[in-house]
Amino acid sequence: MTQSQEPNLIEEQKIVKIGKKRPWKRITVITLFLMGLAGFGIYKFLLSSYPEAQGKARAGRESFLESRDEGVLKEIYVANTGRVKKDEKLFEFENDDNEMSLLETAQRKDSLEQSLKFREKEKEDAAKKIERARILYENGVIGKGEYEGVQLNQEKILTGYAEMNYEFDQLGEKQQILKKKKESLLIKAPFDGIFLGEAGSKKGNYFNKGEFLGLLFDPSEFYVEALFDEKDVSKVKIGDHARVSFNAFAGVYNGFVSEIDEKAKTIVEKVYKERNIVRLKIKLDNFPDGLKPFMKGRVRIIAQIYKAGDFLNRDSRENPTIKKSGF
Repeated sequence: MTQSQEPNLIEEQKIVKIGKKRPWKRITVITLFLMGLAGFGIYKFLLSSYPEAQGKARAGRESFLESRDEGVLKEIYVANTGRVKKDEKLFEFENDDNEMSLLETAQRKDSLEQSLKFREKEKEDAAKKIERARILYENGVIGKGEYEGVQLNQEKILTGYAEMNYEFDQLGEKQQILKKKKESLLIKAPFDGIFLGEAGSKKGNYFNKGEFLGLLFDPSEFYVEALFDEKDVSKVKIGDHARVSFNAFAGVYNGFVSEIDEKAKTIVEKVYKERNIVRLKIKLDNFPDGLKPFMKGRVRIIAQIYKAGDFLNRDSRENPTIKKSGF
């Protein structure tokens, strides 16, 4: 046998190895893949059976800031998304009519105060005169007509003093009202929080009472307000677990149903097509940094499923009340 005809031991070993491959390994991989696919399908099917609805984020503490009276926006002390402290100045308005009325009232009040001092002395003198006239009349020194004339003069002085004193008191009350109105033109933060609003471009504009200026919210606590079909709410109970996703953020966040409105509301989606909805409040256990009120997302209620840590707080979830205020 020549060298070229000698058997190649390496090639023979490769053939033996290939021949030893067993088909059950491939079958096992395929089976596991199919089982995983089936499990995922079952999970998706079960998940789709849970009630789902659109929702919007709301801060646990919010304040809609509005102009409290009519006036021109004179100063703005806060910017959009700016953090503020309680009692910090946010907006300052000015009202020329109120300022003029306040000035005129103060001047009239000062003038009356001086006049009242004079009338006070005049009233004391009139009291002395009437007493003297009474004594003279009783002793026959003066007649009845003269005595009655002194009485009439005293009555005029007393009436004038009473009217002036009444006007002074009324001006004092008016002054307090005008001062409160002036104070209302300075808007301060009711609590620590973040301001949302674009009022900067409106500086110098005239505002009517009740016009929107912005929203102040406390970023430490959030809930989601969602509107569910009335037919789905029968499946939901206070304390049910909820999974929330927000359009602006990745990930899923957990919470639980804290309130269910007692009354349903009818809305018109399309022409002649109505839908009954019920508002649910979902308190969030965790939420993304940067979440702001009215950001949109989706809520899925998963009945009777709780995270392990929730069992420590079951007392607070098992004794809630249904909110009785409607929309």
